[in-house]
Parts: sequence; structure tokens; C-alpha cells
Amino acid sequence: MMKKLAVIGSSGGNLFYLGGNQPINLLEEIDQQCERNGCSLEAVQYIAANRSLDRVKPGTCATLYTWKNGTIITGKRRQLESVNEEANRLDDGIAEKIRSGQIDGLVLISADPSGVNRAAVGAAVEKKIPIVGTGGTSMAHVESIGGHVVGSSGTTGTTNRTRALTVISYLCAYWNMSSHSAHIQWKRLNPTGILTAGLPAFIALAIIHTAAEYFPSHETIQLLQLVVACIPVLLAVLSAKQISDLNEVTLIAALIAGFFANKAGVLGGIAAGLAAGALSSYLLLVCTRKKIPITTSNLIAGALSGIIPGIIINLVLARFLSFVQNGMVQCINNLINWNGLLVGAFSGLFIWLSLLKKGYHALILPIILIEIAQAGTSFFGAIDMICLVAIAAGVNAALWVLHHRKDAAAKKGLVMNVCYGTFVESIYPYFKNRAILIATLMSAVLSGMLVGFLNLRGTAYVPFIAAPFLSSAPTIFILVMTEATVLSFIFVLIASQVVKNASVD
Repeated sequence: MMKKLAVIGSSGGNLFYLGGNQPINLLEEIDQQCERNGCSLEAVQYIAANRSLDRVKPGTCATLYTWKNGTIITGKRRQLESVNEEANRLDDGIAEKIRSGQIDGLVLISADPSGVNRAAVGAAVEKKIPIVGTGGTSMAHVESIGGHVVGSSGTTGTTNRTRALTVISYLCAYWNMSSHSAHIQWKRLNPTGILTAGLPAFIALAIIHTAAEYFPSHETIQLLQLVVACIPVLLAVLSAKQISDLNEVTLIAALIAGFFANKAGVLGGIAAGLAAGALSSYLLLVCTRKKIPITTSNLIAGALSGIIPGIIINLVLARFLSFVQNGMVQCINNLINWNGLLVGAFSGLFIWLSLLKKGYHALILPIILIEIAQAGTSFFGAIDMICLVAIAAGVNAALWVLHHRKDAAAKKGLVMNVCYGTFVESIYPYFKNRAILIATLMSAVLSGMLVGFLNLRGTAYVPFIAAPFLSSAPTIFILVMTEATVLSFIFVLIASQVVKNASVD
């Protein structure tokens, strides 16, 4: 049978700075936990002030949040005294529901059991219904007057999500209901998404790497080392967030784990984040079942979940993970040294095929980012910029000319290619014409041969004007980019003319 709950309280003193000033978020978190665990909200009386209630002054304003038909109702912003009067009337209504058996459990969030929550708390004490909540002072008072408190905690170190997770878990444990609060979301795991989300950091690394090469000094070298060390930390955070939804607790655990594991590189950062995310959810669940206060639970989940995997990776796995990452990059280098022309031609063709078959983000982009993390530039980054973007720009330019400068889509694609280094997909619709597809792939193969033969390194997802300066050889990179653009432009013009002549015949 579904249990019905009432939530009463306020934005509090210390709570105001820890999520209490975000009443909608707090109440939604509690509602979501209720839905997950076979409960429902029956009533809400939450007073959100515009400042901490530890510092109430004349003129302090507040808003009363209530509940109706499964929806949070936001009242008008008024003087605190006026809001308290309305809250007192609502308090009487909640007390009546408790006495009539319409409410099975009471959740207190920095409540005032001797003030605006006196009637509801008194009814809960009278009916002996389970009470849970946060706010050390208020919960201690409720216990002192005989309240049936089955779980309580202070506010320090808690968040809206962990607060909601824990109080609902306390009630589920009391009613012997299975709790589905903190769980590891392995189904959401997407390793490619982790690296893709971290792309801005890798671009920043490429920029700092270039600056260190052009302006070598002790300061720029230190800056480069700092950015390199930050990459695993960032990836740890992104990894942990994919499988754990504990917000700040997950973030802190991942930061600690990533910091300890930063010498293990990209792979170490991802491994540390996944371990921290999984462990934080598990430890919070264990602490909740043991009825450990929320503050302590958060501290355990946030600190230990970062320290344990971080130290293990640092002391045990760092060398192996670094070896794997270095091996991937070295393998690419060895292949290019063996036969740059062949490897470049294959790479130019393969990058287009992977893009057309929806495999680019799973195969190519991770390699680019791992190369950048290792060396600041990437062979496949150069292939991306020259064999994808530059060639797409040439194709769009040719189509714009062929259509007498009236093709808005081709013009937009050209601008996106040149100015932002992206939107290669703009030429997809024209691949219905097999001649244009073949011309594009031929251009990619020939341009890739040049990239491989010259052993060029670069960065993807940057504007045309910036790409050469983020490469291993700016002048040569400009020439090869120009060659790729002009070659694809000419090939598409020729292919279109051949198709036109064939159709006439």
C-alpha cells in the first residue's frame, strides 16, 4: 500500500546556504524519491525566506510553498510575518489530516516545532506516526516531546538530493519497504560520451601546448604541466556523474579520486571516476541502511569514495594504464613511420566511412583526444581537420558555385566549416549523387596521403584560421589544408560536369 507523506519546514539557517534557498529543487527531489519508493506526497508546508533565518531582520520576505493535485504551488512573496500567519492555518490543516489517518509519515526540513509547525508535529506525536528530518535543533526538540523519530540528522554537509534520498530511505526501512534511493546507474555509462564532454579541456590543452612551444619558458612549461594534470581530474568527474546521481557528493569523490590518479593519464582519470561514482552510491546506501546521520553519511561517501580508488590507481594501476595509453599513441607513430602514405590514405578514407556509419564519435574522437592528452597534437586530429573539414568546405564551395550562389544550405555549411571547424554533415544530403560522394572520398584519400607522408599533427574542432597554429608544422599545414579544399572543389566540379554530360547523352 502506498504511504502518504507530509513535508513541513523552512529554508532554515544553515540550510539556506545548502539548498534551502532552492525550494522547488528540494521539494522535487523529495517527490522523486517518493515515486521511486512507493510513497506519495499528500501535503507540503515549506517557507522559503530571502535570507538565512538565523539573520532575520524587519522586512524579511518569504514565500510559502504548498502541494495540490501532485503539483508544487508557489505562493506570493510577502513579509515573513504575513507568510507565517498563512503557514499557521495550513499547519492546522495538515494536523487534521494526520489525526484522520490521511498521512502516514512526516518529513521535517529545518522545521519550527514550537512555532508554525506546532500543530502538525503535535498531531504526529499524538498519533505516533514515524518522523524523519534534518535540522539538529528542531529534530532534538521533536524527540524531547515524544516524537516517534526514526531518522534524523543535522544539515551540515548535506545536499538537497542526499537529504531527500536519506529521509525517504529512513521511512522505507521503518516500514520494511525495499529502498531504491541511491543506486549505481551502469546503463547510463557511455565511455565515448565521457571523452566527448571533456573536449573543451583537450582544446585548452592543445592551445597551452602550442603556447609553450612558441614561447618556451619556465612559466609556460608549468602551465602546460598543470593543464595535463587537470585532464584526468576532469574526466574523473565526468565519469562519476554518468553512473552516480548524488550531485556534490559524487563531484567531491571524483575530484579526490582524479587528483590522486592524475599520473595515470586519461584512462586513469576515467577509471578513478567510475570507481568513485560507484563507491559513493554504495557507501551512501550502506550508511542509510545503518541509520547513520546524513552529515556523516555524506562525509563518508564523499571522502572515502575518492580516497580509496584514487590511491589504488595511483599505487597499483598507474603504470599499467599509462603503458596502455602510451602504447596506443606509439602504435600510431610506428605505423606512420612504417608507411605514412598508406596509413594516411587509409585514415582519410576510414574517417569518412566511420562518420557515415555513425562510428566517428566511438572510434576516431577518442583516439584524437588521447593523442592530444599525450602529445598536445594528434595525427587523427590533422586527418579530421584536413580530410573532413577542409574537404567539406571545398565540396560546399563547389556546390554553391554550381547552384549559381543560390544554395543557402551549401553557403551555411561552408561558413560553419571555415569559421568553426565543424558541421561536416552539411554535405551529407548531396551524397545521394554518387559522383559527389566518390569525389569527396578520392579527395580524402589523396589528402590523407599527404598528411601521412608529411607526418602532420593537429587539432580538430577549431576554426580554419586557428588550425595551423595548433599543429606541428603551421606552414605545411596551411598548404595541405588549402590543397584539400581546392582538390575537393575541383573534383566535385568535374564530377558534376561528368554526370551532367552523361545525362544529356
